Amino acid sequence: MAESSTSAALRVALLDSIPTWGGGEKWCLDAATALRARGHFVAIACASGGALAERASSAGIVTWPLRIGGWRNLAAALELGAHLEREHVDVVVANIGRDVRLGAVACARSRAELVQRRGIARKLKRDPLTRMIYRRSVRRVIANCAAIRDEMLGDGSVIGPERFVVIENGIELRDAGERGRARTRHAIAADAPLALVVGRLAPMKGHEHLLRAWPRVLERVPRARLMLAGDGESGSRLRALAGELGIDASVVFTGFLRDLADPYAAADVFVLPSVRDEGCNNALLESMARGLPAVVTDCGGLPESVVHGETGLVVPPADAPALADALARLLADPALRSTFGRAARRRAGERYSIARVTAELERVLRSVRDGAR
Repeated sequence: MAESSTSAALRVALLDSIPTWGGGEKWCLDAATALRARGHFVAIACASGGALAERASSAGIVTWPLRIGGWRNLAAALELGAHLEREHVDVVVANIGRDVRLGAVACARSRAELVQRRGIARKLKRDPLTRMIYRRSVRRVIANCAAIRDEMLGDGSVIGPERFVVIENGIELRDAGERGRARTRHAIAADAPLALVVGRLAPMKGHEHLLRAWPRVLERVPRARLMLAGDGESGSRLRALAGELGIDASVVFTGFLRDLADPYAAADVFVLPSVRDEGCNNALLESMARGLPAVVTDCGGLPESVVHGETGLVVPPADAPALADALARLLADPALRSTFGRAARRRAGERYSIARVTAELERVLRSVRDGAR
């Protein structure tokens, strides 16, 4: 008997042209791995020579490296279209705006349908080209939190609410890790309460407000330490600021780390002081999966993940005193950290499991594929 349309394996291409490693690239690799494990064909189309190309290839995922940028975009779109035709791809899931435009051209020369996945809270442009692409080519928009959906939807003049679906990022529960070894590697004393922030060192992440809050934390918790894991355009400025504030002895800048197991194992509290654009943050989910309480700002999708007073504390963006008070409260109270951490781990397992979010992604991709037949 022929396989039914609703049960037939999907043939999916994930399109991400960002050459560096970040949340969107992690989502692509995780989604490809999970969908492949469920029996679907998945390919990742990405920037040639980029971090995603290297990691996807190493993971055994079918990888289509594309030379993307400027005048090359049309050639890349045509090359991608040829891949889609050859592999009989059903659905292309595009990441950033450039990928949506590239994907629209590629899908026009194949039978594939176009979906956008968005992990950053920014409004859609209102120019004629954007309107045309979203109205004619984009079948669904997958937002990884309600805040992103609402920001993109706006007044609904570009694309209606019926085309949006919220599918959060997924995470597997993790062991806490070897705390002693991790602290030794980063020269953190065994009894020093440690706050950890993970992410690109960029203005949107709010690290400056965190550093300005830190002297007030030290007044209440003198042995506290702060670890910033990541690198980016603000790195030099933030290191200089730590020196200007006289807190450099209590602040550790790790630079970019491919493996973040040690920082998570060493930490007592996770902090994310973002000021704009946040969606469902992968680093925050990683911390929850390891049983860490969090202090986050009321920015984008962060308060959708952290339940204030239950799994962590939520403070206003760009408010250094409020950030300092919340951090000092948790760093000074091991019992409260333990209570919040256990609740965070439960929430990670119940709401953000890979199995649950992959099943929802599979359902949406099937509906797009089958709706086109």
